[in-house]
Amino acid sequence: MNVLFAVLSALIVIIASIPYIIDIFTGRAQPARSTRIMYMLLVILGLLQSKELGSGWSLALIYGEIAQGSAVFFMSLKYGLGGFSRLDKICYIFLTLDLSVWLLTKNPLIGILLTLFADLIATLPTIVKTIKIPESETPIYLFLVSIAAIFAIFSETTYSLIKIIFPIYIFVINAFVFSLTLKRSKRNILSH
Repeated sequence: MNVLFAVLSALIVIIASIPYIIDIFTGRAQPARSTRIMYMLLVILGLLQSKELGSGWSLALIYGEIAQGSAVFFMSLKYGLGGFSRLDKICYIFLTLDLSVWLLTKNPLIGILLTLFADLIATLPTIVKTIKIPESETPIYLFLVSIAAIFAIFSETTYSLIKIIFPIYIFVINAFVFSLTLKRSKRNILSH
């Protein structure tokens, strides 16, 4: 059953990116460039750190994130927004600090916690953008990634917070941004 959950997790996160990529290509969605640049680095860090912490089948989610994240990253370079605003630069500084501390301490637990914090910081441009332009995100993508994270959590053979902290975070952050798209969309619909 764990293998099934792991496979579902990776497949859902990859499939989730299809409507998002289509929306990016057609101009309906505009990813924050800085977020996508940092996500690529952070998901790779998360993979390395989660492996060191003994995560098992839940790593399938991260592999799926790397696969779909690569496509979205390259599309954001051409079709995305921002990348060098003051907030973006602050986020880049936090990412650099995260990398530095992890490399200096060589402690995977400190590393994964800093990576999750850096990911939260990296998501700030997307959160701000989504509040201002809710149509710039694809809600189904965020919803499906949240579901994929749940499958990743259930894919582990033994449960410890250390092993499933990355998928828990992926669930929470994607569900949060998803809720922003719905909340703003409802307000926009009601105001017209």
